Amino acid sequence: MKPKTEFTKILLCILCIISAVNSNLPRGKTTIIDALSSDTRFSKFLQYIQRLQLVIPFNKLRNVTVLAPTNDAIEKYERNLKLHNKNIAIDSKLLHKNPTSKTSQVRNSNYFQIEPNGPIYHGMDQETLLLHVIRDGSYGSGSWVDGMVWESNSGWRPAENNTKSDGEADEKPERQGIMLKSKIDKNGKIMIGDIEVEDGEIWCFSGVVQALGGVLRKPPPLLDLLNNNFDGKKIYNNLRLNRKKKLNNYASIEENAITDYSYFINGVSAAGWYDNILKRYSQQQEITLKTETSSKSRHTLWVPTNNYLIQNYEYPKWNYLVLGQKLAANNTIKEIVLKDVRNVMRNFVSPTSISVARLGQGKHTIPIINDDGESGLNNVTLDISSSGTIFNGFSVKSTDWIANDGIAHIIDSNSVSPAQLEWTPRKMLMGLNATLFLTLIDDHGLSEYVDGSKKDEKWTFFVPTNTALEQVFESVKVFESNSPKFKEVKNWLLYHIVKGKFEKEDIFDGQLLRSEYNSSRLGNRQQIIKARVFSRTSEPLSFSNNSTVHNNADKPWYTFSDAPLELDVPVKVEDYANIYVLSAPMSPPESILVSLIQNLDYSLFIGVMGASGLTTQIQNMNSISVLIPKNEAFQKLGLSYSYLTLANNPSAKKDLSSLVGAHVCTEIIYSDSFEKGCQNCTIESIGDNKTIRTNTVNNTPVWFQKTSSGELIVSVTNPNPDTKNTKQIEIDKTKNTGYGSLDKSTSILHKDIAFSSGVIHMLSDSLLLPNNLIFSPRKLLSGMNSFAFTFLLKNLNLTYVLDPISSETNETNPVVGYSFLVPPDYAWNNLNAYREFYRRVNEPENSIYSGMNLVTKSKFFLEKDKSENPWRNKTTEELQDFLLRSVKLHILPIRADGQLKKVKPSNKKERLSLSDKDGFDYVANSVGFETLLDGVSLKKITLNSGRTIFSIGRNSLFPNPSYPIPPTDSPRNYDGYGIVLRSGSLFSFYGNGHNGVLSHKNGAEDKYMMHELDIVLIAPGNEEKVVSGIANYAWYVLLVFIGLGLFGGYMGLITLWIHTLRTHSGYEEI
Repeated sequence: MKPKTEFTKILLCILCIISAVNSNLPRGKTTIIDALSSDTRFSKFLQYIQRLQLVIPFNKLRNVTVLAPTNDAIEKYERNLKLHNKNIAIDSKLLHKNPTSKTSQVRNSNYFQIEPNGPIYHGMDQETLLLHVIRDGSYGSGSWVDGMVWESNSGWRPAENNTKSDGEADEKPERQGIMLKSKIDKNGKIMIGDIEVEDGEIWCFSGVVQALGGVLRKPPPLLDLLNNNFDGKKIYNNLRLNRKKKLNNYASIEENAITDYSYFINGVSAAGWYDNILKRYSQQQEITLKTETSSKSRHTLWVPTNNYLIQNYEYPKWNYLVLGQKLAANNTIKEIVLKDVRNVMRNFVSPTSISVARLGQGKHTIPIINDDGESGLNNVTLDISSSGTIFNGFSVKSTDWIANDGIAHIIDSNSVSPAQLEWTPRKMLMGLNATLFLTLIDDHGLSEYVDGSKKDEKWTFFVPTNTALEQVFESVKVFESNSPKFKEVKNWLLYHIVKGKFEKEDIFDGQLLRSEYNSSRLGNRQQIIKARVFSRTSEPLSFSNNSTVHNNADKPWYTFSDAPLELDVPVKVEDYANIYVLSAPMSPPESILVSLIQNLDYSLFIGVMGASGLTTQIQNMNSISVLIPKNEAFQKLGLSYSYLTLANNPSAKKDLSSLVGAHVCTEIIYSDSFEKGCQNCTIESIGDNKTIRTNTVNNTPVWFQKTSSGELIVSVTNPNPDTKNTKQIEIDKTKNTGYGSLDKSTSILHKDIAFSSGVIHMLSDSLLLPNNLIFSPRKLLSGMNSFAFTFLLKNLNLTYVLDPISSETNETNPVVGYSFLVPPDYAWNNLNAYREFYRRVNEPENSIYSGMNLVTKSKFFLEKDKSENPWRNKTTEELQDFLLRSVKLHILPIRADGQLKKVKPSNKKERLSLSDKDGFDYVANSVGFETLLDGVSLKKITLNSGRTIFSIGRNSLFPNPSYPIPPTDSPRNYDGYGIVLRSGSLFSFYGNGHNGVLSHKNGAEDKYMMHELDIVLIAPGNEEKVVSGIANYAWYVLLVFIGLGLFGGYMGLITLWIHTLRTHSGYEEI
């Protein structure tokens, strides 16, 4: 009996519940129309139902909630409608007739076929009125939940299973109705959208009617939500504003507006889904859609902000996704781009209206969109909990934004993207709009570098902007693959690709990167790219108007082969490549001549190379290193340079070729060759220093050394003579080759300047001198064109000073060589004794002087020499004695001890003459030199200005800063001192070996020198002859003036006599 009693109790409870429900249903109220008719508040709503031909459908509704606007609500709606749309038709009318429409085969109590060209009454169509029907069930006033989403009958279509004419099944999925969202404000009012639900619900067998204080409007489209940044107030204001202008329910928003969600819109468009998901349609377009496709599907958007997309897809990636199809070179690439953008965007779109509130807490499986933009694919997980909502790995920060074509949810900007694409250099270059570079890559058969085929290796790309490339290739016109410059352009492209992934923070100033351009001129070695890092105080101008370079004076400025960066940071391609965008293309190194011309401080080497006859040879050589001395280094040669550059002199040309050859190495030595190695060279480490030995074109060794501080030094001497790697080098120390001291080497000032067949290193102000290069006195005299001095040495039997000194002598301090003071020809030609001596040596008696090879400045004296030269009547012995003493005064013997005599002032008077006379100050002590003239020495004095003077007399008038030194074209009188105009060292002639490097220091300390003086120094005891010659000339001038005076007086007397005669003839007789 007990079980039966329990069953009875349960049955009684069910009956009580049914009785309670029936007590709330007034008798006779069966349908929704009955319920509406029972309350006069809904008479106007019933009128709208009748006018829109919806009475029968409403009578068929079952288990629904009808939100019925009251009469007051409808009157307010009509007033607003007439106010803003004065020409609106009051009566119901059909927009179009559609005799071809078919009745659906679906049978459902809550569904009826909506005519696509159905009636409109007071601006309201059937779909808008059906928005007031909630098809989820019957809900009384106590059933509303804040934030709940309800599905209306507006736009709802059940699934259809039809058969096409060809017998194929035509299945159409259910189309959800437009959603509504309820909320309860702080005062407890129930709101549907922005319309209040009023008291007074009416129940019936078909459902319940709730009184509504306004007419529901269709929610805005998804596109309006995005364009208005999900600002609800702004959205509905735009809806009201729109009603003032036209008869539809959509906000007037510019479709291409830039908003917080514009990137998402662009992504949907790039995926080809814009028309299916976001496009707004006019009423006529919607009619066509309803007729042809049973209307547009609804979608759920899981919307990322622009910030999210920027964080997860850097701008090159996003540019590739949204613009890649326009930038693609062919259809194959377009398909790849479309596939990639759909793989990304499908994660943000579901093919149905999915409400988080309707699903409730828990894990749910939902679809994401397929390629067609309609059906679902690859179901994903939606995890709803009290702590938040996670969709497919995305954190959702705002849910259930209702639209008439779906629902939108906003994704948190800190979410992580689940879309994993394979990124290649090509894709990133497309995103960077480097389309010209990509076109050239494809046209020249280098696609494997950018399509991901080489992703197992690391790469760095240097890519110029399109603007930069247009400026370059517009002139050379090499875009066609059949261009004769095809190979040149291919090498140019390879020069912009480097094997290895180089991060910006790891790049240092002067770093050498090896490009993929393997040049035959380099022995198929890789051509280098030189990186420079400058600390800038001002930002350089960009080559592109779209530059993204950030002005920041604190950041260093990077260039690669002189091409500046367009973007501050490299663009990464996964973990195997970096792309540096350049404002200008890099130019592969050109010929050595072009590379040298760019630096005028080193331009003299071009002339020297041409004079030596080695230009063509050096240009045709491969894999060489050229050490370029500064212009000052050649100028420092002085008289030696004059000799070396003599035209039509085989000896000079040979020596110059040897000098140039000492600066050309037969192996490429870069500054990093000490670490990376080289081919035809020997590398060794001595302590913290590393040394490389290679050969010059002269087949002589040259050493490069890199110190621990990074300084690069070069020498033709062996820095480590005792190491095992250099024992094989035979050094003949009897030739005083100077091997052994790196301290006497020269440093490289500018390194690693690439050219087409090698590398240039620019030296400081020093020269590398071959050990076999000898500068003899005869060579330097020939370079001076010193005819007179050479003539005197020959005819005065002094040529022995031009020959090497015999080492066999019994003297304790023998003469080992000579230095020379050589006055120029014009100085000798000003000397009466020289002119007469030359005449006697070269011409017989009574001959004329017109054939003398003397300088033009002596022409006046030559004409007078026929009768006025005071030496004309002197004997040849007197002439020879005078000139021999003068020449010997200009020859300075250097003895074995090499010690120069220090001459100090002997008394106060002399000290004054040396230091204070005319306000001039000398440097330290003067240096005394022995001369060939017995008992006579010269003083070499270095002035503060750097000038050098050789003085014979202590009371000579020396130049001071108050007046300049006379120019050479205005010869001075014989003042007892000579100013050095040029100098040159007599290397390796008298046994004065050099260490292979000519520097300022070496030049100052050389014992054997040749100096060019501005005048002829007159030996003591010869002055009277000069004076007598000058005196004779002075007497001649005096006699001329006396003659002219006597003639003037005579003419005056004649004039006075004539005047007297004329005066007397004018008197009258008395």
